[in-house]
This record gives sequence, C-alpha cells and structure tokens, in this order.
Amino acid sequence: SVKLLTVQEIASALGTHPETVRRWIRSGKLPAMKATKRTIRVRSDVIEELLNKTHNEQLNRNNNTLG
Repeated sequence: SVKLLTVQEIASALGTHPETVRRWIRSGKLPAMKATKRTIRVRSDVIEELLNKTHNEQLNRNNNTLG
C-alpha cells in the first residue's frame, strides 16, 4: 500500500540530508504534496520508483564499463 512519507523519512531512507530532499522537491525532481500549510509529504511509490531508476542506471553504468 502507498504511504505518505515525511522529508525526514525520505532523507533517512536515501542516506541524504533533509535539505537535499527539500531541494529535489523545489526543483520538481521529486513530486510532493502539502499535507498542511507547513508539512510536505511524498508518496512511497514515488520513492520506490526513484530507487529502482537509480539502481538500474548504476547497473547500466557498471555493465558499460565491463564491456
């Protein structure tokens, strides 16, 4: 099921700083929604898709250097 994650939860999961996550949201790299006036949430399926895309790009990069 899809969960709504906080900026802090995303930062912890991705091993990055919360401000980096906020920059990704501001730039449009990471779609988010305002839950309240001061609270931002990101759907967990968006994070899963981002992780899969990043993982696949790393695999492709590794395969290209092996060939």
